[in-house]
Amino acid sequence: MTHKLVLIIDSKFAKIYRAEGLQLKKLISEYTSEEFGIIHKKQSVRTGFKKQASGRAHFFDPHTESKDIERCEFSKKISDIVKDMLIKESFSEIILIASPKVLSLMRKYMQKTVNIEIKEIAKDLISSSEEQIAKVAFS
Repeated sequence: MTHKLVLIIDSKFAKIYRAEGLQLKKLISEYTSEEFGIIHKKQSVRTGFKKQASGRAHFFDPHTESKDIERCEFSKKISDIVKDMLIKESFSEIILIASPKVLSLMRKYMQKTVNIEIKEIAKDLISSSEEQIAKVAFS
C-alpha cells in the first residue's frame, strides 16, 4: 500500500495527514503561524506620508501588506517541515490543498527540492472535517 501525504494549508494554519489508498489514516501534525512567531502588526487604514485618509500614496509607504508577509513566511516554514518529513519517510504522492495564493507560494518553495508528484487542489478546507477533506482529496 502506498502512503500519501495530504497537506491542508491556509495563511495561518496547516494540517498534515497520512493517507493510504483513498482514506485519511492519521493526522500527523497541526501548525499555526503563532507557534513560529509569525505575527505582524496590522496596518492602519490611513496611508500616505501625512497619514491622511484621502491622501495619495507616498514613496515611503509599505508596498506589501502584513498579511502577505505572514502568508509567505508561514508557507516557507511549512514547506521546510514537509521537506524534513520526506527525508525521514518515503511517500508516493503529496496532495496539497490550499487557497490559490498559498498554493502558488508552496509551489515556489517546494518545486526545487521535492522529487515526488504533487497534486494541487485550490480550495480552502482548513476548517473542514476529515470526511470532507478526503472527499475533495481523492475525487
